[in-house]
Amino acid sequence: LRPQVVELLAAGVGVLVYSGDDDFMVDWLGSKLWMNALDWPYRVEWAAAEDRSFYVDGRKRGTVRTAHGLTFVQVYDAGHLVPMDQPEVALAMVKQFLSRTSPWNARSEVALVGF
Repeated sequence: LRPQVVELLAAGVGVLVYSGDDDFMVDWLGSKLWMNALDWPYRVEWAAAEDRSFYVDGRKRGTVRTAHGLTFVQVYDAGHLVPMDQPEVALAMVKQFLSRTSPWNARSEVALVGF
């Protein structure tokens, strides 16, 4: 999967990766680690980017890190199927990412990667 993500980013396609914090199949720490290890021009900037709170309807529902078109969202109280466990949060996350004015999407196109 890593080569495809790097290829998308190099082509100017923003990438969203998200994980539920209760996912025991593909844990969010492992997802974040492989993202830190991506061999791409903005590796250092992404790794140094701040994890920010992700709010939906005034409630903290996760954390987000984004830089140069690569975005990771850790969704609280969600397992392997984030949209099933947290449908409102999943919808807000996708809407935010797809928004042309979103700080998460610094690119002209987007791709969604869920685990």
